[in-house]
Amino acid sequence: MLPRTQQALDALEKAVCENAGDLVRACRSLGVNPYDLYQWKLADPEVASTIKAAQLVGYASLESEAYRRAVLGVEEDVYFKGEVVGSRVVYSDGLLQTMLKARVPGYQSDESGPRGLTVNVAIMPRAANYEEWLEHKQKALPSPENVQDAEYSEVSDAAKAAYVLMRPSGGLPDVL
Repeated sequence: MLPRTQQALDALEKAVCENAGDLVRACRSLGVNPYDLYQWKLADPEVASTIKAAQLVGYASLESEAYRRAVLGVEEDVYFKGEVVGSRVVYSDGLLQTMLKARVPGYQSDESGPRGLTVNVAIMPRAANYEEWLEHKQKALPSPENVQDAEYSEVSDAAKAAYVLMRPSGGLPDVL
C-alpha cells in the first residue's frame, strides 16, 4: 500500500486526469489499491474534492474526443484489393446523437417521446362577433399592470438549436 502523502495524492490527481477520469486505472498505474483511495476520500473531504475535480478534467478529455469523432470526423484508409488507395473522413452519427441527448435539454430522438417543446394555449370560448372575441382575449391575456404576475420564460439558444434539428424538413416554418 502506498502511504497517503501529498506527493502520492498529486501523482494520483495527475493520473486520474490522464486516464480520462478512470479511478481504477489511475490507482493501478501508481500501485494504489482503489479501496485505499475510497478510504482516503471518506477520511478527507479535501482529497475527495481534489479527486472529483481531476475526474471532471478527465471526463472533459473524453467529451473532447467524442466531439472530434462525431463532428470533425476521423480519417480512415480506403482499401482496394488489399492496398491503400486513399482515405476518407468518417463521422459518428451515434456519438453525435448521444452528445445531443446529454447536452440539449429535452432532446430525444425517439419520436414517441416528448419533444422538449412546451406550448401554453389559452382556450377562449367561441365568440359571436369581433367585440365579444376581443373581450375574451383581453380577459385571457394579462393586463400591462399585471405583467409581473404572468409566467414568461426565455427560450435558450440550446432549445432553439434542438428545435431546428428536430423539425421535419419542409414542415413547419422557422418561428424562432
